[in-house]
Amino acid sequence: MTTGYLLYNSYSERYEIDDIELHCGDCFQVFVDGQWIDTRIELNKNGYYLIGLPNVLLHGLKARI
Repeated sequence: MTTGYLLYNSYSERYEIDDIELHCGDCFQVFVDGQWIDTRIELNKNGYYLIGLPNVLLHGLKARI
């Protein structure tokens, strides 16, 4: 399991976790409020978001995949 931070790669226009490029529908976990939460990343006309975590800022969020 790789643990890192969600970072946006402007070249590929995708989020990554420790250089692992994420695609819509990819499942992983994020660390929010002291616990690991299962989620997946999606994209709509407003940008990327996490299923089940609508108000979480993605950039810099601790994550593992």
